[in-house]
Amino acid sequence: MAIDGEQALQELRSQPFDLIILDLGLPKVDGWAILQELQRLGNQGPVIVVTAEIDVRDAVLQTGAHDYLAKPFRFQDLLTSIQAALSL
Repeated sequence: MAIDGEQALQELRSQPFDLIILDLGLPKVDGWAILQELQRLGNQGPVIVVTAEIDVRDAVLQTGAHDYLAKPFRFQDLLTSIQAALSL
């Protein structure tokens, strides 16, 4: 877990992850920059993007994210997305 985008980048570069839940609205370094870095690193794990931004679904999925949830979302929707991502 990271409190901002800067810390998230440090974590991503230091260890592998089974699943990433990424908010596009992170402070310091936004989620878009993190998605770009994940692409650069050749991330193999699923990424679920959560955001309050409207009309970004296609752009998010083109970055290689597994799924996208618009805020506010139901916990059950997040759980379903996590289960689907981990079964890949």
